[in-house]
Amino acid sequence: MANQETPAFPLSLAILNSDIHSPVLFLHLKVDIEQKKITGNCELIKPKAAGSLRFKTELDGSYKFLNIIPEGTQHLVNLLGFPLYDQFCPTIKITLITDAEWKKGKVFYEYLENGQWLKVQDVYLKIKLDQNSNVNVK
Repeated sequence: MANQETPAFPLSLAILNSDIHSPVLFLHLKVDIEQKKITGNCELIKPKAAGSLRFKTELDGSYKFLNIIPEGTQHLVNLLGFPLYDQFCPTIKITLITDAEWKKGKVFYEYLENGQWLKVQDVYLKIKLDQNSNVNVK
């Protein structure tokens, strides 16, 4: 019996704000188009001038299709990030809205710092697709 792999593709994102004191978030994801599941990891880096913070988490989530007029088909992605030492309490929550080709979009996220959830909005999303990815999923 042949071992068939689930159709999936890698997706790397950099999420940053134009303000130099804002955090930068790097996501390295694997998108499973059959199960509509997303796994991976992220790294959040907050500059020293803004109260230095740096952490890594494992990400787990899913996505669904949105049909919005006039934008057309989009993906709504919800991710939760968990530190390696605690798989029950997330330290980051991420919502992405991307176009049908996963090439541009919007992002909103919040992260836990000193017991308080801090929200980040109005950030730029830079997406890097693997050259070998077949991302024509509708």
